[in-house]
Amino acid sequence: MKKKAENAMSLLGAAALVLTISVSCCACPNCKNSQPDSDDPGLAARLSNAYLWSYVAMTSMPFLTVGTFFGAVVYLKRKNSAKNDSSSI
Repeated sequence: MKKKAENAMSLLGAAALVLTISVSCCACPNCKNSQPDSDDPGLAARLSNAYLWSYVAMTSMPFLTVGTFFGAVVYLKRKNSAKNDSSSI
């Protein structure tokens, strides 16, 4: 039961972190606020920053996906191996 509570708290913390960070994310270069007809003087800096983070996000996704998958496989394999070793004693 304690493990379930820890998992729930971890999930809740991760969700709060994602919701907090997503407000300040600027990885959307094609937003309506990034259009050149805006009167905002800092538009050029934010637009280039938005394209940079968009590129970083799109380029890192395949590596994160594959890394997460193989990390989970290795973790489960080690967990199962440790379980089998302790039950054979």
